Amino acid sequence: MKQGKALKSFGAEVNVTEATLHAWKKKYPEFDEAHQLGTSHHYKFFEQMGLNALVHGKQMKVEVGLWYIFMKNIHNWSDRQQQDISIKSATGVEEYLKDKKKEQK
Repeated sequence: MKQGKALKSFGAEVNVTEATLHAWKKKYPEFDEAHQLGTSHHYKFFEQMGLNALVHGKQMKVEVGLWYIFMKNIHNWSDRQQQDISIKSATGVEEYLKDKKKEQK
């Protein structure tokens, strides 16, 4: 996973399914800890790739769009923004709602 591979790729290397890997994580705490550490290395690999290519200007051929989508997926990033709007003052709102209810009757 230090070279950017995911747990599923490791499963292919040792010829077991993803379900088996998850069962091993539950059964063997050491395996789960190794997976967590591997996941950290996995993230570091791709973050460093982006920093090297985009920030530090090192000669590295990176398809930026593909890298961006990959980073969004592994970090659960989203292009959508959630906004919560609350009304602190209900002056006039209650009357408006009452009027609407009367109109519906």
